[in-house]
Amino acid sequence: NIEQHTLTSALVQSKQYTFQPQATYKLLF
Repeated sequence: NIEQHTLTSALVQSKQYTFQPQATYKLLF
């Protein structure tokens, strides 16, 4: 899904995923 990929890339770039990666992945996937 392109939208999910874009959101994931944005989170990675902002490094927000580093705080709660599991929660982020659960929301996206």
